[in-house]
Amino acid sequence: MAASVHPAAGEAAPRVAVVGGDTAARRRAASVLDGAGLAPLVAAAADRLGAAVDVIVVVPPAGTRISDAVDEILSAAPGAKIVVVTSRLPAALRDVFADRVYGLVLDGELERCLALAVASAAAEQVSLPGALRGLLGRPSLSAREKQVLGMVVLGLTNGEIAGTLHLTESTVKSHLSSAYRKLGVRSRSEAVTRILDPASGLGTGILAISEEGLARAGSQAGSLLHHE
Repeated sequence: MAASVHPAAGEAAPRVAVVGGDTAARRRAASVLDGAGLAPLVAAAADRLGAAVDVIVVVPPAGTRISDAVDEILSAAPGAKIVVVTSRLPAALRDVFADRVYGLVLDGELERCLALAVASAAAEQVSLPGALRGLLGRPSLSAREKQVLGMVVLGLTNGEIAGTLHLTESTVKSHLSSAYRKLGVRSRSEAVTRILDPASGLGTGILAISEEGLARAGSQAGSLLHHE
């Protein structure tokens, strides 16, 4: 059941639009907002709206990264607040919310949460599913996870990391899986991109601890050679 949104006394209802996705996805989102009394404009792209709006509900087309869809909307409507509807989680949640995104609604919660997210955005409040709150904070990585991630950034394979840290390769994979989950990424390349992004603040500590591990391993190898 869709929530009904009523503006405060003396305030006009926000001007809302639904953009992107396929026709069925746009119609579904528009129907939810119609049911909440918001009467949205609907268009395949923001540059086809033909009118200024306060909040744009973005349904990224299949195969399109959320950040790319948001950038496209911002170039056409730089003053609008954005609410994203998605069936998949963004790799870097904090980066998405940095660019005038005021709400994230999961596709399965559209009927229950979309109108509320739009109302929150219009009121300059940020909203996201409760299950994702932890992804907005700085990830709490263990020392070992930092070591392993740092060595990934330095280009070592899982086997090389295992040999350097005297671990089994399956243990390295386990540490990586846990670290990826905490970072909100799904691959080595995404992890490296996030760690090396200066805005993340992750690189300094992770790279420092990995270099320590490599230096210690090199020292141990030199000692073994000296005694042979």
